Amino acid sequence: MAKHNRIDAVVFDLDGVIYLGDFLLPGAVQTIRLLRRLGIGTYFVTNNATSTRQSLARHLGKMGLNCRTDEVINAAYSTASRLKRLYRKDDRMLVIGEKGLLLELTSAGFSPFRVRSKKDYELFRRRRSRVGAVVVSLDRNLTYWELAAGLQALTAGAELVACNLDSTWPVRGTVLPGTGSLVRLLEYASGQTARLIGKPDPAMFRLVLGEHRVPPSRTLVVGDRLEADIVAGKRLGARTALVLTGVTSRKALARSAIRPDFVLKRLKDLAAIPPIARLLRDGNA
Repeated sequence: MAKHNRIDAVVFDLDGVIYLGDFLLPGAVQTIRLLRRLGIGTYFVTNNATSTRQSLARHLGKMGLNCRTDEVINAAYSTASRLKRLYRKDDRMLVIGEKGLLLELTSAGFSPFRVRSKKDYELFRRRRSRVGAVVVSLDRNLTYWELAAGLQALTAGAELVACNLDSTWPVRGTVLPGTGSLVRLLEYASGQTARLIGKPDPAMFRLVLGEHRVPPSRTLVVGDRLEADIVAGKRLGARTALVLTGVTSRKALARSAIRPDFVLKRLKDLAAIPPIARLLRDGNA
């Protein structure tokens, strides 16, 4: 295989690519096993910030996709890593999000907190404590008072930080509101523009590829979102493959100016793209 066509690593998104909620998508396990037999590294990069990277690795293992923690990067870990470089440990982090984000921020040395109830909000408002950043991810137990506290902190000078801007979250049979929906609400209310941590910023890809010493030019990024996964892969300098099992449909692809290198009806079709098919034809598997 020509050197410039070589693929040393495939980086997968999770929601809509590997699984939908707790439902493992057909062909995911077989495709990962095939790539590993070919000697191709397999990594997972997700805008999910509800879990820690350790819990995501365990979740994949329970689905039959065994992987190490260092093969998974998610937006909670990436956010904590970025904020560690931007803020002091005594800067307070108001979180609109779930346990995984709180744990990753705590591991980075911060003392994150949430405001859940009206009583919590009134206490927070009276104390007028300085907040360094309002950090937003998906929160499936969201309350109005969380948003009120976020706006209070933003108008007092806190920075708005978005773990991602995904407008929706794919689950089996439908889509639900995503992190971006909450971020846009707070942007509209406060007049701020959020600092984006997750995709389409390629920083998470650079974290995992740098750790495993894989150049972007020999990497294939596989995702289900044109505006997040595919754009991030292109900004990274990698090749990209859109899989049609998640958010993006063929109609949406036809309307978009974003063009992936490959389009897959399902994940197992990855075996047919030229760089991988050539390896299979040469008997490397």
